[in-house]
Amino acid sequence: MMNSISRTQFEEVSELVNAALDCATKDQAAKYIKRLEFLYNTGGYQGYVNTVFSSLVASVKNASGAVREKERKKEIAYRDLYKLEGQITCQSDGGNANE
Repeated sequence: MMNSISRTQFEEVSELVNAALDCATKDQAAKYIKRLEFLYNTGGYQGYVNTVFSSLVASVKNASGAVREKERKKEIAYRDLYKLEGQITCQSDGGNANE
C-alpha cells in the first residue's frame, strides 16, 4: 500500500485531468476518466492519498463535458489535483516532496 504518489504517476494523472476537463462532452472525456479510474484502482493508495485521489476522480467526472457551473466545478477538480501534488514522493530519499 502506498501513502504517496510518484512524480511520474502524478504527471500522468495531471495530463488526464486536463484532457478530461477540456472535453466538450462526457463521451469525449470518458476515455481519460476511465484511465484515471484505472490508475486510482490499481495504485494501492491508502490514507490521505487515497481520499484525495478518490475525490479527484469524482470531481473530474462532475466537471467534465457540458455541465452547469463548469468553471466552479473545474476549480474543485484543480484543487484536488493540487492536494494530490502535495503527496509526491521524492524518488531519491523516499520522503514526501513537501517535507
